[in-house]
Amino acid sequence: MVSLRLKIIRALLLITAIGVSSGCPVLCRAQVSFNNLSAAQVESHIGFTQLVNHHVPLDLTFTRATGSTAKLSQFINGRVPSIVLMPFYKCKAGCTLEMHALVSDIDAMHLRPGKDYQILTVSINPSETPILAAQLKSYYTEQTKVPGVSSAWHFFTGDETNIVTLGHAIGYHWVQDLKNQAFNHPTGIVVLTPRGRIFRYFYGTDYNSKDLQIALTKAGDNKVGTVVQQILSFCCTWNPATGHYGLVLQRLLFIACSATVVVIVLGVTGLLFLERRIRRLRGRSVIDNNSGTPHAV
Repeated sequence: MVSLRLKIIRALLLITAIGVSSGCPVLCRAQVSFNNLSAAQVESHIGFTQLVNHHVPLDLTFTRATGSTAKLSQFINGRVPSIVLMPFYKCKAGCTLEMHALVSDIDAMHLRPGKDYQILTVSINPSETPILAAQLKSYYTEQTKVPGVSSAWHFFTGDETNIVTLGHAIGYHWVQDLKNQAFNHPTGIVVLTPRGRIFRYFYGTDYNSKDLQIALTKAGDNKVGTVVQQILSFCCTWNPATGHYGLVLQRLLFIACSATVVVIVLGVTGLLFLERRIRRLRGRSVIDNNSGTPHAV
């Protein structure tokens, strides 16, 4: 009887171990070890899964470049849309290109950092320190020509659990070898709404800054940017086939027709007002002439 119980317990433990080991690449698909995958499997794990309209968990905790800890809810709080990217700070290849591309986008966009949007950068390497994050923050913010970037571009580090959870939440997948500090990952950014809902993905480092500007404006419910930028974003819709925003003729015609109607209404109203004004002046002139009172026009 005892031996039977031991066999059952051993069998259950074995099943549990197999389930955990086989399930980990699925549950932790945001990060898996090189050692557990073949070259083909590594390649298949790297990339983005689009999770548009999904919400990012705001209770995740990270360490700021200043050394203090903070929850995402302190930054994603309903005020402005966010750009999220997850590089490897010591990466000298794709991540460096990604960061410099973002600097160029900041300079090219007609949006103000802090007022219209913010940037949240989280390292995928749990071994990287706030000191390194502070160094990169100083370097990249000084490359931009736009004022206010330093207070709007946040650099974070964190533990593996929070990093993986965030990566999983935004559909960002990479593979890593923490022992040898090796990471294989895609490049790209994710645009979030002010409340932390995933709005748009931009892959690589050569996306169009105008598309990013429109995405940020739309993500902010057309409440960020100038009136002209808000109208432009309303007239554009995302084309998944081309990966760009394009003008929608129907919306453009609607705005043009609406503007024409407004101009006509204002013009007619002005003419009616002017006509009444002239009639009043003429009526006063007749009365003054009949009474013999001098009248100057």
